[in-house]
Amino acid sequence: MNMMKYSGLPVLLFFLIPVAAAAQYDFSGSWAGKLTQNEGGYTPEYDFELYLVQKGKHITGRSYVKTGRIHAVMELHGEVVDGKWVNLTETRILDNWKYDDMDWCYKTIRLRLFTDGKRQRLEGGWSGTTGSHADCVPGEISLAKQVPRA
Repeated sequence: MNMMKYSGLPVLLFFLIPVAAAAQYDFSGSWAGKLTQNEGGYTPEYDFELYLVQKGKHITGRSYVKTGRIHAVMELHGEVVDGKWVNLTETRILDNWKYDDMDWCYKTIRLRLFTDGKRQRLEGGWSGTTGSHADCVPGEISLAKQVPRA
């Protein structure tokens, strides 16, 4: 009789595990918005985009920053923390144009996921260092998930 009592437990767990696994948000995709830099930076606002691929808790991808003619594409990696946060680190420059007297900031980024109906946003702060290890003027990032188009 005890065996009959517990025989439904594996079936119940079988149905609950996919629900728990599906609850984690997938950060993969294109995110676009603005990056700000506090007073003392080159300019107060930049166009900023992230292209992310998530596998488990690990994230790889690229960032794109632009203001006027100045732009950079950077490789990045990171991880998902507590299902709603993403920590990212830019690791190398893939393409860029800047004035000779400028240095790029390799950013460390911490963003939180916000959802409003079908709309998803990533918001948070960034700090960084230049290739010569000088501190960058930090700032904030605000991005919206982009809808894929055919």
